[in-house]
Amino acid sequence: MAALMIDRILSAAKAFFAEAGGLVSAVPSLQPCTPGLCLTTLAMLTLINMRGVKDTGAAFLLPTNPFIETLSW
Repeated sequence: MAALMIDRILSAAKAFFAEAGGLVSAVPSLQPCTPGLCLTTLAMLTLINMRGVKDTGAAFLLPTNPFIETLSW
């Protein structure tokens, strides 16, 4: 059970790091802030995951829906 939880958190963290890379590629002036963006996003992810499954699902719903909508264009 613990291994699955750690795997899920690491998978989500990897996705957020990729998102930070995408943001930096879109706005190159943010490149010096890349480690800070990654660590801030990971800290927010950790805090959200500590609140429980319901809150985690609600938090991931906000960025997921626009992403899915842009795929359908």
